[in-house]
Amino acid sequence: MLKRVYFLLGAVATLVVIAVAVAYPRVNHVSANTTTTSIERPDAGQSDSISNSMDARVSSANSRVNMQQQTVETADREAQAVSKLLILTDKANRSLINPGWLYIKESGEGDGDLSGRGSLPNGQDIPINYTSEIWYHFDDQLRVIEFVSIQRDANGQAVQIGVHSNGTSWNSATGETSALEPFVLSTLDYGFAEQATAFAASSQVDEMAVVLNGKPALLFSSLESYPEPLLMAEANQSVVANEGRAYLDPETGQLLQHEIIAHLSDGTQRVVSRVVLEFKPNVIPTAEVLELLASRKPSQ
Repeated sequence: MLKRVYFLLGAVATLVVIAVAVAYPRVNHVSANTTTTSIERPDAGQSDSISNSMDARVSSANSRVNMQQQTVETADREAQAVSKLLILTDKANRSLINPGWLYIKESGEGDGDLSGRGSLPNGQDIPINYTSEIWYHFDDQLRVIEFVSIQRDANGQAVQIGVHSNGTSWNSATGETSALEPFVLSTLDYGFAEQATAFAASSQVDEMAVVLNGKPALLFSSLESYPEPLLMAEANQSVVANEGRAYLDPETGQLLQHEIIAHLSDGTQRVVSRVVLEFKPNVIPTAEVLELLASRKPSQ
């Protein structure tokens, strides 16, 4: 960057020397008997033209330098934001993914023009507003050896139940039982950090200190703009960009809230999805959870 600046300044200095050589007064030599000297000077219009041209070139050079500096500063700021995001999510994972039980509660809602989100294979409607409770059981190798997931609608009625135990998995929406070996749950940030890292070159990643529900939080956002507006089912007009937002606890790194924001062609924004989260490690499963686990275990 400095070499570029020096080169531009050198070019400007060269232009100054050339301009001076052009405008320098020419002396008409006369005979020895002549006692006066006639000097030809450029008129005012020519001088102003040279000055304006120099000002324009200097301004253009400075503009290019400033744009390059801004590009470097933006890239550096985004790299720092992604790095901080990765550090915080890793801290949260290490504090929450441990041998024993982990409880996660999700409260989801969305703003869209659809009356619903479709239906499950059993015909059950998928609610726009829902609550989901998940219990993960980790072994000493930090693998999930069993889990129970219960999704409920706004009225508290169970919409979908998933149970994994003893190498088998069952889902109430399909009624099917399938094999599922213990698996590793690599992250608890819904993949936001991975996506922000993968798309950092093509999207805008920012970090901002905010207040969420009366408590300090760090907001990380990733904005992806589209070359051409896209149509989506949830909105009655085209979308020019989609923005992912993750609110993290600045101390623990835990994900507090996750949002997907649609930027519409008329300049407005809509929260297509908002999920508020709550994490509780080292919990004792409820009687309902234990009963579901017991009912899915094969008889001896």
